[in-house]
Amino acid sequence: MTTQDENTSLKPASATTPDPSVVNASGDITHLDKRSEDGDDGNLPLSKSNPTPSKGDDAVIERPPAAEPPTAKPPTEGCDGDDGALSLSKPNLTMSMEDDAAIELPPTTKPLTKERDSDDDARPPNKKSKLMDQHSGDENCKSHSVTELKPPAVNDFKDFTICNEVDEFDDTDECVSTYTLVMIVDQDSYAAWIGTVNAPRDQVSLEQAVNCLSRIPDKAIYPPVTPDMQTVATCSFILDENTWLKRPLIHAYSKKDPTNWAANVFLDEIKAHQLVEEHPHRNLVKFKACLEKDGLVVGVLQKRYPTALNFRVEARSQPPYDATAFYQDIEAGLRHLHSLGFAHNDLNPSNVMIDAEDRPIIIDLGAATPLGQVLHQGGTPGWCDGYQMTSCVANDEIGLRLMKEYLQEHQKKK
Repeated sequence: MTTQDENTSLKPASATTPDPSVVNASGDITHLDKRSEDGDDGNLPLSKSNPTPSKGDDAVIERPPAAEPPTAKPPTEGCDGDDGALSLSKPNLTMSMEDDAAIELPPTTKPLTKERDSDDDARPPNKKSKLMDQHSGDENCKSHSVTELKPPAVNDFKDFTICNEVDEFDDTDECVSTYTLVMIVDQDSYAAWIGTVNAPRDQVSLEQAVNCLSRIPDKAIYPPVTPDMQTVATCSFILDENTWLKRPLIHAYSKKDPTNWAANVFLDEIKAHQLVEEHPHRNLVKFKACLEKDGLVVGVLQKRYPTALNFRVEARSQPPYDATAFYQDIEAGLRHLHSLGFAHNDLNPSNVMIDAEDRPIIIDLGAATPLGQVLHQGGTPGWCDGYQMTSCVANDEIGLRLMKEYLQEHQKKK
């Protein structure tokens, strides 16, 4: 699950905290623009990019050693999340207790884990920034060698993109170990570093956290550009207030995963965006382009919306709303997705935004999968009871039923 706060742009936690009314979803990412009928797509320099080899480091990290626990079971209680869909094809999850509701780990990860005090892996863009055209020969387009790249300076725990305490549970819900996960992404090179310290967060020194960082291989988290992608080069792009940058699930990276799981899942999400771009609907998130660096997709550029559904519905400062109209718009967006042969598989209030015309927009296509295919992620705790392990309309029907109850319940409180 993801609001546009999260999954999406991974900025250090020291970045300015956004107004809660301006949030966006796609975890770390990390967490789109104010809605207009014609959009603001004309300012993006789109191109068909030819992939070039990634020059990412091959350095990797090891998880803290621990005795192999019994097979874990999915959590029964949910939380508010982003990019945090439950893994339905694997029993083992990393679950954030805040914005990243559930972070799916690669299949070799054994225990069920729960994260606490999660920082969003995506934050709203600087409103003073703007999209800019630059020549492809710009110095910023040139790749840095692996030996040149070092993690950004860390002077405080808030400088990390993510700094979470993670509990690992066995199948009896007993905590078997606790460690601290830290991650940081360089905003210029898009290189990422991750590490763990085998201790609770309050027992970890800043020096320990910094020293445990290891470079994540770029190809493990960023999929290759393909000829059918509309792309914007990183050297030709500065994030503006009308665009949301959604990143892959970088914090789900594991050295033990030989399949580049995070990159492959992100590529599937891009394909879903491309399909919706070809067959748009006013209640589905607007895709702009893929952000490309060195032949790899380092992010997805989406339209940025001003308000999250849960804030619009629950905040006392917000005016009354029409629960029936909201529900009908959300249902219409899902039905359109179904007509394209896909199911969303993760409908919940954090995956719906409200545009400038007070209209619901379904976001976060991270779990959107062709009907009948096995799900690699999907569902959010509290919103997926009864989900099937394959993509299906029935999963979205569960979400719609819960959404109707949610909207009607909070309408009575207004």
